Amino acid sequence: MSLPTALSDRPRDHAAPVSCSTVDTLVRQTAADHYLTVPGEDRPVFEGVFDVTALEPGLIAHRIDVRDVQGSTVRATLKPALRLGFTIGGYANMAIACRALPTGPGRGAPITAWMMALHEPATFSRQSRRGDVERTVDLAFGATWLADHFGDDSAIVAFARTHLATRTWTPSAQALANVEQMLRPPALDAATTRLYLRSRAFDLLVEAASQLGQASDPSPQAGSGLGKRDWLRMRSVRDLLESGAADHMSLEQIALQACVSANTLQRHFRAAWGCTVFEFLREARMQRARVALERDGVTVAQAAWLAGYNSPANFATAFRRHYGVSPGQLRAHLGGAEAGAPGRSRSAGAGGAPA
Repeated sequence: MSLPTALSDRPRDHAAPVSCSTVDTLVRQTAADHYLTVPGEDRPVFEGVFDVTALEPGLIAHRIDVRDVQGSTVRATLKPALRLGFTIGGYANMAIACRALPTGPGRGAPITAWMMALHEPATFSRQSRRGDVERTVDLAFGATWLADHFGDDSAIVAFARTHLATRTWTPSAQALANVEQMLRPPALDAATTRLYLRSRAFDLLVEAASQLGQASDPSPQAGSGLGKRDWLRMRSVRDLLESGAADHMSLEQIALQACVSANTLQRHFRAAWGCTVFEFLREARMQRARVALERDGVTVAQAAWLAGYNSPANFATAFRRHYGVSPGQLRAHLGGAEAGAPGRSRSAGAGGAPA
């Protein structure tokens, strides 16, 4: 069931502009780092409501009711949490750990709720075009919060401890109403608004938890078409790629490590992770290079080697395309942040200047 188009896809009247700095400040509540790429960092990114609120310790609500006014890309590393999402209007092109999330009804897809367990940090990406509308509520529940409210031996806590465990379902009419109410709450004082949002978030979590009693498989391999043994083998390959041990291996050598043929490796790996082996490896190496720049202060040439580039110039081009800032600018930005503004978020606009 979906809300009427006139309601679910219409932009908010007199929508307020949302700046790069606002996105920067809010996103850091649920992300260890993030990079925002837009054509013009001095202009608003969105119009509408873009809000991240800690409803109580361990429970964060992200409410998006916006129209993109430039076209934007966000890449981030999400903190561990149980994530619960509902896109009830417009279109959202999002992925966690290379896994596409339900897009919303804006291009003819049904409204689909999703729940994903992040037991460890995971990459996140979001892309939208100028004029795109998105109406989403995304909730993040911490491990301690879940254990305190459900108990250590509950199904939902066990689910939350299985990294990348995923469940999707068609939300009930009541859930859709709760999401709509969270996106457009009545005019209340701040404390009452937080209580209002928290009560709806609890109702949404109850519906999500009830899905774990259904017969479908909540494990990470669900939906991949792989059996448990094959999926575990592909998880071992993923771990190998992320470790750096396979950086200089051929596809055949990686397949030998997994005890499968190269063709089977490619087919099973795409089924499990939504990309090819070398697409994943390029992403993993670029992530390691970025971490080395940020944490270890390596040179651009050293980071290029870590990412698999012989040319620092080619690496810099790829890095800017990926994160919206050059590696040299990132090092300079972090050096300035450490000298003058400890704790500043590591984000940058399309032009490479800090957002």
